[in-house]
Amino acid sequence: MWDRLSYNASRALQIAQIEASIRGENTVGLEHLLLGITKPQARFKFVSVRMLERIGVDIAQVRTALYELLPPLSSTELVGNMQASLELMQVMSFACQEADTASQNYVGTENLLLGIMRLEGSFVAQLLRQQGATYENLYSCYCGLLQ
Repeated sequence: MWDRLSYNASRALQIAQIEASIRGENTVGLEHLLLGITKPQARFKFVSVRMLERIGVDIAQVRTALYELLPPLSSTELVGNMQASLELMQVMSFACQEADTASQNYVGTENLLLGIMRLEGSFVAQLLRQQGATYENLYSCYCGLLQ
């Protein structure tokens, strides 16, 4: 599953690991993943960001809400041996299914975002729903980007 990640999805997961680590956490959760897939990039936007913006989600507001819930920064040193939370593993599985459905041989940030929305009971999916995101409108946006 991890070997199917696109460069951008791998980068987003690296960002998620850093977000968890600098807070002294050794488990990467969905809150960290969402920060990873929505992080502003210098020269481009992740597909996940373009999808969220297209349906009217305020990325800055989502990121602010996440930062308010996370523990404060505790260190600039990175924690070793990071582990993925059970929810993150479920989202990764859903993301692989999304990529398979689209006949993609890779998992991108768009698939990770759709995977998050499929885990309906998660706080992160609820936060996105409060901003107007649903699996259906994100999937429709995703299909539009594929064409």
